Amino acid sequence: MVNLKDIKMKPKLIGLFLIVGLIPLALVGFMASNLATSALMEKSYNQLESVREIKKAQIEKYFAERKGDMGVLVETVDTLRQEAFSKLEAIQSIKKAQLMDYIGILTTGIHSQKDIPYTWTVIEEFKRAGKPGTASWNSLARKYDPYYKEMIEENGWYDYFLISPEGRIVYTVTRESDLGMSIPNSELRDSGIGQAFKEAQRMGEEDVAIGDIAPYSPSNGAPAGFMMGRIVADGKFHGYNALQIPIEKINNIMLRRDGMGKTGETYLVGQDGLMRSDSYLDPKGHSVEASMRNREGVDTEATRSALAGNAGQDVIIDYNGNPVLSAWHPVELGNGVRWAMISEIDVAEAFSPVDENGNEYYKKYADMYGYYDLFLINPDGYIFYTVAREADYQTNIVNGKFSSSNLGKLVREVLQSKRYGMADFEPYEPSNGEPAAFIAQPVLHEGGVEAIVALQPP
Repeated sequence: MVNLKDIKMKPKLIGLFLIVGLIPLALVGFMASNLATSALMEKSYNQLESVREIKKAQIEKYFAERKGDMGVLVETVDTLRQEAFSKLEAIQSIKKAQLMDYIGILTTGIHSQKDIPYTWTVIEEFKRAGKPGTASWNSLARKYDPYYKEMIEENGWYDYFLISPEGRIVYTVTRESDLGMSIPNSELRDSGIGQAFKEAQRMGEEDVAIGDIAPYSPSNGAPAGFMMGRIVADGKFHGYNALQIPIEKINNIMLRRDGMGKTGETYLVGQDGLMRSDSYLDPKGHSVEASMRNREGVDTEATRSALAGNAGQDVIIDYNGNPVLSAWHPVELGNGVRWAMISEIDVAEAFSPVDENGNEYYKKYADMYGYYDLFLINPDGYIFYTVAREADYQTNIVNGKFSSSNLGKLVREVLQSKRYGMADFEPYEPSNGEPAAFIAQPVLHEGGVEAIVALQPP
């Protein structure tokens, strides 16, 4: 073992100097290393924070853009809504004018016939001839039939009547079972001709009474309406003339398809809630004849409002249980007879336009901006349109099979808040259980939710 005392001074000094010099150098190196590590760590943290802020800004921008997309879609739906209602109102105006013109033509027909100078003499002749079927009555019928048959054919009337002051039908063109009957003293008193007779008894000479459309037993129970006028000559009252309104002419006006699309229709409803014109969408169940035979009518917000004398428009549930855009007006025919004129089109058709090539607007929109799906939802939660047509299509997202999903929760939230909302990613069963997020916004009109637009990002 080497003894420190045996080492010469020179090596000792050299060693001491080396130790004294190396220790500071080591300390400096250690400190420099620590400083460099801290700098690198700080730089890395700063870079991560920058990346985080960039990503945050990108995400915020993405959702801001999606919110902007939603705003555009909501404006689009609202514009389509306004255009659809404007079209329905125009159709209402045209059809109402056509109907009233037709009623005016019928009224003119009654006036023109009762004002013919010899009409009162014809009534008097048939009154004196006695019961229909007698020789004298048949002789008169042969005399006047050619004129009256030609008249109803030219005017398109179903039948024409001459009636005594007491209400006995002394002449008809078609010779149905009502010929010879007393209107006030028979089953006819509760029919349309009975209603017209009651009104005609108390009206003025220049007025025309209307009997509302109802089943008419002499015409095999077919629905029939009537118009009746008073025949007065030289101040003396001789009786009445009447015509049986052809319902086909009214149907021709209501069933014209101009501007109605695939699901649009215009129809008339009477104060008893029964049809006064045939339905285009349900001609079997909601024709005039079927409605009166089965006592199955229409009781909706639109009919109730119109029959109360009000005009309006709204998104409602129609007689088939479908959501529709509906416009309605009361039609005043005279002597208290009021009909409701209803023009409607399915919400799905009104809010989801298709171009001339059959391409859906919203599908093109979703494809262009990369959305997985786009939804149009009724205020009650019914999904009436989707691009993807998955299992949620035509279901109720508020209380149906998928109501517990994040989309169901979002729709309920938006219905309550009436504002834009979003739902975070969760497994979504209609999309094969894949995680899905949603954004949604209501379409508002006068403070009420008329529809909800929802998007499913990729």
